[in-house]
Amino acid sequence: MTLGHLLLLSGSLVALAAGALRVGSLIAPSGLERAVTAAALAAAAATVETLLLGLVGLGASPAALTAAAVAAWAVALKFTPAPDLGLGAELSRGWLGLTPRGRVAVGAVAGAAFALCAWMLRYPAIGLDGLLYHGAEVAAWVDSGRPGAVVNLNYALPWGAYPITTEVLLTWGVGIARSWVVVAPWMLATLSLLVAAAWLGLRSVGCSRRTAFLGTGALAALPLCLIQVNGMYTDLPALAWLVSAGALCAAARRNPALMAPALVAAGMAVGTKTTTVPVAALVVAAALWRLRGALGPHVRVLLAAGALAAVAGGTWYARNLVLHGSPLWPFRGAPWGDPLPPIFDRYGATLLSNPRATLVGRLGEYVTALSGGLLLLAGAALAPLLARTREVVVAAAATAAAVLTWAAAPFTGVSGFGPVDAAVAGSTRYLLPALALATLTLGLAARERGWPGRVAEGLLAVALLWSLARTATLGFPYLPSFASLLVAAGFGAVIGLLLTGGGWRAPFVRAAPAAIAVGVFLVLAAGVEGYVARHAQTAPGLDADLARWFSARPGFGHDGRAIAMEPVVNAALAGDRLTHRVEIVSTRWSCADIRRRARVGWVVVRVSPLNRKFGAPAPGQACLRSVAPVYRTGSATTSVGEARVYGPPR
Repeated sequence: MTLGHLLLLSGSLVALAAGALRVGSLIAPSGLERAVTAAALAAAAATVETLLLGLVGLGASPAALTAAAVAAWAVALKFTPAPDLGLGAELSRGWLGLTPRGRVAVGAVAGAAFALCAWMLRYPAIGLDGLLYHGAEVAAWVDSGRPGAVVNLNYALPWGAYPITTEVLLTWGVGIARSWVVVAPWMLATLSLLVAAAWLGLRSVGCSRRTAFLGTGALAALPLCLIQVNGMYTDLPALAWLVSAGALCAAARRNPALMAPALVAAGMAVGTKTTTVPVAALVVAAALWRLRGALGPHVRVLLAAGALAAVAGGTWYARNLVLHGSPLWPFRGAPWGDPLPPIFDRYGATLLSNPRATLVGRLGEYVTALSGGLLLLAGAALAPLLARTREVVVAAAATAAAVLTWAAAPFTGVSGFGPVDAAVAGSTRYLLPALALATLTLGLAARERGWPGRVAEGLLAVALLWSLARTATLGFPYLPSFASLLVAAGFGAVIGLLLTGGGWRAPFVRAAPAAIAVGVFLVLAAGVEGYVARHAQTAPGLDADLARWFSARPGFGHDGRAIAMEPVVNAALAGDRLTHRVEIVSTRWSCADIRRRARVGWVVVRVSPLNRKFGAPAPGQACLRSVAPVYRTGSATTSVGEARVYGPPR
């Protein structure tokens, strides 16, 4: 069955990509512009299809999602002409146009990427946020068939009100595959999109190849980006969509029609993370104003793209406006709307409200987290002194405004509560949009002739090296060792060298994309079984003991018993094939209902001092006080707490 699901996923991806490429070719006939355009259109189409099918409870049906992808392809085939340059022909022409050194480099990158994907499937680390709400929402929607529905995952934090475009898109893939294995290639794909879009954007604003290489590397090599590759996060996808929107806006100076996919990419960015909203709005508004005289022939396409972006990325803001009175709730409220959750009032301090208490004693943590990003921000502040052009000054001012916006966001400052303050330096991941602007600012300054341009390029180079040095120390479970990646890159380089030239090698060149697709398919198929158990071995953090214990139970992953948890849920316990419904213990359940669930399924109760600190209810703990747990792990005196499992005996 899993093999069949993966075949359906492969067919759906091909259909979705083919349709998006066909439509995207009307706007961008070739090149990176077409690739980035197709990525935005395909992702937005999958998101909207999933949401629409969710209205009738089929948002996670493999058959329905596959049929929708094929239908979209059929519509594209009927109503759009075939592109003058097909994807296969463009790839072949591009490969043959490379120098031998370029082919070796491409082979090395492909080898390292393939090895990284295989390594992430062998050592999956879903991540804390992935376990508690990104993946938990996906698991809930796969069970209910209604992606986008508000899911209660935590008594204290309303995660269900957050923007959830990436979670819906992941539900499309996980729902068809019925496995978590799609997470690894998805995160790798977002990193690849970030690299492609950054290169396109820097080249489109007039940067040299060397500057574009340094700027792209300095942004993509940030530890804040690479630390998220092995897991289920939203910061990296949000950055990839934001940079895609900016790159298409920059390229639209030559081709105004590219503003349509730029709107779609911006919608995907703001639908993934609220941190992208100010930058996305600024970039799109500036591009629309600059091109206002050339957009007349493209009004209909822009309106259609705006509608697609609004559904794919703006649905959550409209929902919060209706339900809570503010589109940015629970981060920002409105006088006429619902009050902010208590945890935001008590512990959602900002850096601007108390900068001294936040930074003193923690500067080392910020330096470690940002690494080369610090140099990017400092360089952006100095860039107007290197190049006093209007573009550089505006980009530097936008970077400063983005940094101030981050500093005014909740949970960037200390609140006096130790467990929350211990993670305050982790809020630097919300700075990624500002770091993208800083990279752009230095890239614009590097266009200057003479020493100012060389200084800007030097800052990008040092930032890249600093981030790479820091990334090399991340190690397990974030990334494999650099040595193993170098070996894989070496194998890829050898293959690239063997395929240099024509003659007998030409058929192998044309078959390379298919061979890569088959290899990825086989790796995914091999990674399905034991995914949760491997996660428990890879990431011995929150609830790893639970995942290990459940995985060892006879029949786990096949019996389909529901697992109710408090005060938070854990996505990994849904199982390798997401056969278990994982839900929070409802405060509306009676004690008789909770005990019954412990007899026919499982109830997991976590006892921790944090529960009382956050004022979280504990109906399961109260109702099962006289029942002996079948398993327990941890300690009730620690912040993580003790987990108690109630269920049928072995």
